[in-house]
Amino acid sequence: SVQGDDLVCDLRATFDGDEMLLVSEYNGSVGTGQVTVKPERSVKAEDIVGKWKLDMTTDDGNHREPVVEFSINENKRLTATIRGEDGDIEVTSVRIEKNEINIVAESEYDGVTVKSTFSGRPYGSNWNGKMGYDYNGVTGETPFKAKRLEADGK
Repeated sequence: SVQGDDLVCDLRATFDGDEMLLVSEYNGSVGTGQVTVKPERSVKAEDIVGKWKLDMTTDDGNHREPVVEFSINENKRLTATIRGEDGDIEVTSVRIEKNEINIVAESEYDGVTVKSTFSGRPYGSNWNGKMGYDYNGVTGETPFKAKRLEADGK
C-alpha cells in the first residue's frame, strides 16, 4: 500500500538471450502508469578470472587459438597472460570499461613490434569480440569467439 491505499502492480519480465526487460504497470490512488526497466549486469574482474580459449581466423587466413588467462594479483588488480602458438605475448594493459574486457598486448614479428587489442563483452562462459592489430602501420581487425576453459584446461 501507498499512504494507506492499495497499489496494484502487474510485473512482466521478458528475456532475449542474456538481456532482460521488466515492465511494471500500476494502478491505485496515486494514479495509473507504467515503469520500464532494462537491467544490465556489470562485468566484474571476478567474473572473468580463469583461462579462455579464443578462436579466430586472421585476415591472411591463419587460424589462431590463443589462450588468455585472467587473474587478480596481490594488489587486487586484474592481469592477463596470452599464450599463443608462437609463445607468450606481453600484455601491457587489461581493464574492464563499459562492461567490456579490453586488453592491449605487444609482440614482435620479423623484428617489428606488433600491437594487438582484444575487446568484447563476456556472457557467462562465452566471450565474443574483436582483435585489432597494428603491424608497422598496417592495421586491421578480426572477430573472435572465446570459451572459458575448465580447471583442467579442456
